[in-house]
Amino acid sequence: MAINHSFVSYNTTKTSYGTVTFPSGPFSDIMLFYENIYVSNPWDYSYQVLLNGVQVASGNTYELQNTTVSENITQYYSVIVGKTVNVTAITAEWEPSYSAYQSVWFVLYPGQEPSNIPNVVIPVRITQPFNPSKNTFPHNVLIPYNTSQVFNVTFPRNVSAGYLNLYLLQNGNDEGWYSNQPPFREFTVSIDNTVVAEIWPYPNIQTGGWDLFLWQPITAIGALLDKPYTFNLAPYVSLLNGTQLVNITVVNNEALWIRPALNFMLFVQNATVHSTFSSQWEETNVYNQTPATNMTTESIPENATWLNDSQVVHQSLVSSAKTSFGSNTVMSYENITNYVVATSHEYDPSDNIVMPYGTGYLVPYNQTFSYEDMINISTVFINTSSHGTSKYSLNEHMVYTVSMTFVENIVLSSNGSLSAIIIQDNMQQGRYIYREIVRSNQSSLTVKVELSNDQVAGIGAFQGVISNGVITQMTYNHASTWRVDINTASTYVNGITETAGYETIQYAENNSTVNRDGVLIIDQNVTL
Repeated sequence: MAINHSFVSYNTTKTSYGTVTFPSGPFSDIMLFYENIYVSNPWDYSYQVLLNGVQVASGNTYELQNTTVSENITQYYSVIVGKTVNVTAITAEWEPSYSAYQSVWFVLYPGQEPSNIPNVVIPVRITQPFNPSKNTFPHNVLIPYNTSQVFNVTFPRNVSAGYLNLYLLQNGNDEGWYSNQPPFREFTVSIDNTVVAEIWPYPNIQTGGWDLFLWQPITAIGALLDKPYTFNLAPYVSLLNGTQLVNITVVNNEALWIRPALNFMLFVQNATVHSTFSSQWEETNVYNQTPATNMTTESIPENATWLNDSQVVHQSLVSSAKTSFGSNTVMSYENITNYVVATSHEYDPSDNIVMPYGTGYLVPYNQTFSYEDMINISTVFINTSSHGTSKYSLNEHMVYTVSMTFVENIVLSSNGSLSAIIIQDNMQQGRYIYREIVRSNQSSLTVKVELSNDQVAGIGAFQGVISNGVITQMTYNHASTWRVDINTASTYVNGITETAGYETIQYAENNSTVNRDGVLIIDQNVTL
């Protein structure tokens, strides 16, 4: 165990450290486990794990209970195997009430080393969150800004292929960015002023997001583990040479994106590499907001009853490259399209409507929004060498969705002080990923098809008494959450097909005003 039950808190030690010497292998898989034992903190909290300064995992903890997550980190083989590694777990920087015990350990599976893992990892350690320098909510509407950080990065010579892993976790005003004005978010990475990656974030719902009672014991999709966003760099390897200026930009940042890290995952050859590329980028972005924001006052009219907005974004990136090293010549082609459709209807955006309620008053607010992102990626590599010609193709189709009706009623006492809150919500979240991989040469053909379809729905309502800005007593609570996960994989190798998969159905219901854990029912079917 690299880190064993290490105490951290805002007021003492904020970070845990450990050292582990890994055996020389070979290993087929490497798993990382992170454990956070709850001590004190009213909210969920974020964490990140680094190995010799390379971030390999990050995510969120549960609220008010223990958290354990695992991640396959075999792609960081070159950082781990046969090395003495300094392990760092960071988590306690921001919340004064936070304290916990952290542990980090690894499980290594003996076996043949994978052939498709990078042999060099170049980390870009980003120490500051992506946070606009201006106030993004000055009055009654959000104001977006593009936020950038720039780094000098030194690449090795003779990079023949690679990809990047970008870690970013939404927080603050952007925790529910898909419901904001505007909803579209994008991460761009450029090298020497050439854009090499356009990444669109998944609409995560964190462990305490919107209605904290919906997400225990069932979590929303992607709540606990912040998977890195990956982008193919093969067309741009001619830029990965020597010291270059790397720019990372969050488009429409409304504060803030935390736990950032960028890792260049590279395949480096002993032979001299020559490469040329071409790329073409197109975008159509239509955003409508009624009433429109007055940029002089940075506000919408105070008497606006509704704030309505819609956005349609269509983007395409076509790139190709020719890369040569030794007796190998690799032609690569990539076609990426992204299509986003989002709408939002927000009632009483300025919180100006006040109604009589019992002996006090009620301030009503509600919002209905929907967000859908459809991403298509087609990648082809054709490698010609003295051994013949081989071909690799990847087709990916991803659909990310989130929609919600959210009602928040603030109850004021007769003297106008905050006394209670009433929340009602109906939310759906989905993630559909289809992936087809084809490998062929003169003597063999392998086709692998993977399907992942995850859907979550939750309906909830609760009422809480508020004292000094904190919910001190629950007077009503009901939450029902459903989750369905379907995963299948089929592999065809020279006439033989193998198929495996599973379907898991989960349902949880919580009617308690004290116990936040609902009753969980799981139905799982496995097909082989």
